[in-house]
Amino acid sequence: MKNNQIDITTEALEFLLKNPESTAKLRVGVVGGKCSGYAYVIEWSSAGQSPKDLVFEFGSDEHKLIVIIDKKSILFLNGSVLDIEKKNLITNLKIRNPNEKSTCGCQMSFTV
Repeated sequence: MKNNQIDITTEALEFLLKNPESTAKLRVGVVGGKCSGYAYVIEWSSAGQSPKDLVFEFGSDEHKLIVIIDKKSILFLNGSVLDIEKKNLITNLKIRNPNEKSTCGCQMSFTV
């Protein structure tokens, strides 16, 4: 699913649309202050958008995922792909970010 600033794999879209909270919007962002400098924030949000948000729609009219990213975070996320990662019996959302230069040992934060 191609978009100018952020993409999502078909597998990730299907995974997210199966979530009972998928009627809300998925907010994706970057926060500072973690051990390597930055960390991702991914959460369901029923709050409205602000003028500082960019809104991306993926899927069809019947099964649509709305992703909200604030304009400051898109500077770090531009060109990223939302994907899933399967480990053992656990499936998690993963951001594949071409702007990442390194991650910390705990894999919870990154540098650009």
